Amino acid sequence: MPPGRPHQCRWVGSMPTVTRYKACGVPLNLSTEIVLSIDEFEALRLADQNGLHHAKAGEMMGISRATFGRIIESARRKTILALSNGYSLRIEGGAYEVVMKRNFICADCGHRWESNQGRCHTPGCPKCGSKQFGCDHRPEPVSEFNLDGCCGGKGEHGSEGDNCGCH
Repeated sequence: MPPGRPHQCRWVGSMPTVTRYKACGVPLNLSTEIVLSIDEFEALRLADQNGLHHAKAGEMMGISRATFGRIIESARRKTILALSNGYSLRIEGGAYEVVMKRNFICADCGHRWESNQGRCHTPGCPKCGSKQFGCDHRPEPVSEFNLDGCCGGKGEHGSEGDNCGCH
């Protein structure tokens, strides 16, 4: 059987500060472990903690509403399985990129906007469509901005060499 399609990179707003949970009184070495991926954790955070609808939460993660629905269903199933059976829960892995709200400025028209998509996923200036934009957090004039953005000029999300330091 051929392998399935690779998972699309999901956007996450922040990493969990605690990544392991276990039932009180059950030694970790005797506990069955359930792994909740980072994107499943983010789905729980957006839908259940923040109360967002699937369409809005999916948009924030850069995925469709249907994909978000499958992720949240899996996350809830794993969580209740761990809670109801005293299993330990470990949060790690998955296809994700940590993105936070960033401010951008267009070099062509000077328009400023905020996006949670990061430089790599932002298609262009929402006002004029220009691809010449950079992170708007420096005191220098626009012409001196790193217009190749937050990816070290490589145009790849998650790449090393962050030239503007906004990650």
